[in-house]
Amino acid sequence: MEPSATTDILSRPLRILHIDDDRTVVRLFRDYIHEVQSVWSVVSFTEPHRAVQFLRGRGAEVDVMLCDVRMPRVSGIELLQLVATLHPRIVRISISGMIDGYTLRGTDRTAEVSVCKPIRHAQLCATIAEAVRARQM
Repeated sequence: MEPSATTDILSRPLRILHIDDDRTVVRLFRDYIHEVQSVWSVVSFTEPHRAVQFLRGRGAEVDVMLCDVRMPRVSGIELLQLVATLHPRIVRISISGMIDGYTLRGTDRTAEVSVCKPIRHAQLCATIAEAVRARQM
């Protein structure tokens, strides 16, 4: 990827929906984005059903969705599938600390990119920028 293309995406406003059942992960990512990527905004949910409500009402406002794959009650794969149906223009990125056959099969069809935890925030931002750029091509 050309450095200027990545820099352009990193400096452009993006609205990110982050869903993870781990409150610490959500807080740390949101704080990092607030500090480093001041033009990006993050809406976070630790409860998948609240994220679904948000998507049904305000999904058109979202550019990128970061979603943990393994959560209680509703899997991230189900959320990714829902977003692919309701808002196909949203760039979907799955995040998982456990990559197995279930995760790979489910995210292959529903996410543009899958990343494995732990991941450095800077690397996750670069992954977001790459996924947005790839979608624009």
